[in-house]
Amino acid sequence: MQLDDYGKPGKYLQHKGWTIVSSDGLRGTAACNAYAKEILVKPSAFTKPNLRVRRYVMPHEIWHGVHWVVNMYHVTELQAARNLDRRSAIEVVADAACLRNDRSKAMRTWVTASVIWHGKVGYRYTLRDLTSPAALAAITPLVDAVEAHHAI
Repeated sequence: MQLDDYGKPGKYLQHKGWTIVSSDGLRGTAACNAYAKEILVKPSAFTKPNLRVRRYVMPHEIWHGVHWVVNMYHVTELQAARNLDRRSAIEVVADAACLRNDRSKAMRTWVTASVIWHGKVGYRYTLRDLTSPAALAAITPLVDAVEAHHAI
């Protein structure tokens, strides 16, 4: 499993020195450790990623990484516009980026399941937050940075 397997956002992070590493002890399937420049993945998903991991989980965590690199998880405007706490707004950005890049029924199902799972562990956001103009405004600089990097 390599970052360059995940299109332009993955290649962008790889260029910035990020890696994917296997890690025990995660609450979910994967996580982003911005300080170490790592996407952490449970060993079972790392060695044999299923379709959901390849198409949703990894892109979601990669967008977290891009969000950190581009603007250090800045979400003030999104928080204010959608009445979200900081950590929920950060999740909204990653899920909104996933939905922007893949509008399939499967992606919507995976994102919906993620919203529900995050709700069970204390986050508060909805699908409406992900599709809001504020979410689009939050992901636009990320998408622009990835595209600009690949235009070079």
